[in-house]
Amino acid sequence: MNYYDNDAFFALRERAQAGSGSYTEGERTRRLVIGSLDPGTVSPIGPPRVSQHVAHRQAVRLGRTVKLTCPVEGDPPALIMWTKDGRNIHSGWSRFRVLPLALRIKAVETEDAGTYVCKAANGFGSVNVNYTLIVIGDHDAGLCL
Repeated sequence: MNYYDNDAFFALRERAQAGSGSYTEGERTRRLVIGSLDPGTVSPIGPPRVSQHVAHRQAVRLGRTVKLTCPVEGDPPALIMWTKDGRNIHSGWSRFRVLPLALRIKAVETEDAGTYVCKAANGFGSVNVNYTLIVIGDHDAGLCL
């Protein structure tokens, strides 16, 4: 086995035969673990993926609070960004709160209806979770969605 790190090349082939342990290369100490990993405990490194099904059409009554989830996972963990109708949602949107894996909108107004996108990205790629938010006012109470 050979190991490459920060322009330094370490030949660990003979050390791997000796088994797990700590090895010193100059001023650096390295930890080498020899063995197999349980595939059930290791998440593959790669782009984010949607981890559960979501209902892409969400309806909420005027004045209520709605939470749109962004159920994604990835290794490395993804950075999350939300947009509404193509515009980035940011801290200046006072009724909107970006949570670790969700977007919460308080006191929903008619103008909040639209298309919301959660974009999750890491160094390996990205994935989008799309929502259409429908705001139901008092005059819409009899509609079936």
